[in-house]
Amino acid sequence: MNAPSGTPQSTVDRRASGGGSAVRVVFHYHLALEFPEEISRMAELFPDVHFDVVESDEEFHAALPEATVIVAAPQPSTTLDRSLSAAGSPRRLQAHIIPFAGVNRVPLSWYRQHGVLLASSHGNADAVAERAVALMYAAAGRVVEFDNDLRQGRWHRRDDHVRPFDYWRTLTGSRIAILGTGAIGCRIAALVAPLIGGRALAGDRAPGGSGGAGELVGLRRNRGRSAEEEHGGARVVTAEAVAAGEDEARHPERLFGRLTTRVEEALAGADVVFLTLPLTEDTRGTITGDLLGATNQATLVNVSRAELIPEEDLYASLTDGTLYAAGLDVWYRYPSPFFDEGITAFPSRLPFHHLRNVVMSPHAASHSREGKRSQLVGALAHLEEFLKTGGLSRAVNVRRGY
Repeated sequence: MNAPSGTPQSTVDRRASGGGSAVRVVFHYHLALEFPEEISRMAELFPDVHFDVVESDEEFHAALPEATVIVAAPQPSTTLDRSLSAAGSPRRLQAHIIPFAGVNRVPLSWYRQHGVLLASSHGNADAVAERAVALMYAAAGRVVEFDNDLRQGRWHRRDDHVRPFDYWRTLTGSRIAILGTGAIGCRIAALVAPLIGGRALAGDRAPGGSGGAGELVGLRRNRGRSAEEEHGGARVVTAEAVAAGEDEARHPERLFGRLTTRVEEALAGADVVFLTLPLTEDTRGTITGDLLGATNQATLVNVSRAELIPEEDLYASLTDGTLYAAGLDVWYRYPSPFFDEGITAFPSRLPFHHLRNVVMSPHAASHSREGKRSQLVGALAHLEEFLKTGGLSRAVNVRRGY
């Protein structure tokens, strides 16, 4: 079918036998069902492309051999092997777009071996950043603790002429460390910068962390290398930044007062620590209790992956006073099956749920309608680029794992 004048034509390499068959995109993710109008928009934009939305794993497995692109959650290599020919190479599959950010459960070696492009969506960055700041306020401000106590009639006041009130922590004048200066980290920086006493620039820190200008420090991977080098030669642009006409994630120096590649330097004296680093073999377990001890008894917020911090180290830091509080959206254990409402399970083998200085969130940082739609739109931005050019300029570096 010929596309109307002005409609982008796909330049995707048709490697399948019996050339001339239509490019086929297979969606196997709930967002394609929740927001069908977004899929319809793509179908109108690319009328020569066949779009399938499948619900069951069985339908997905049946569609894989003829799929040019799949938009789906991470798949085990045994499932991806269904796309291979008898000769062991992909019959048609050229790209896999994951409609969320994390790729730590992806069999990266499979993509390296078979030359299939991989991309993930950072379209939920705004929602996740907003949730991260909310968790920070809830934890540092003791909002949940005070709420629970007032429901029992306790008012957090005492008969003390010097200090009659039970304090919580404010953000003004704080030193904030954001470990990870990608899309989510930069969104958090933009949200908190006006709240720490001025713009996101290093300033004089008032004694005791109150009043005056605060400081915003970012931990950046591979400082001194260009974004192109850092991502294996590809230009790195977040989908939402394309729409906004700017790319904060490539230029974090515009948001942060100070950037460093040293975890120790980023954490030193921090009042608040946000974790947004990707989970890779290089970052797993690297935020130890000893490193957290260099903070100013910080409030920790993790919206990345729990395994960045050893489980025992985090629990000990929250019980021995190393950390003031924590807002945690990611965990060490998850229920299985994950989407069964009847399943109840604690998110760690350690009793975090008994700690009054922990605000717990069930891995829900992106779970607003706006966040989920943006997540899908981010994936479709990758898809649109691929269908126009046959490539992905923002592909995951499958050698480094992010």
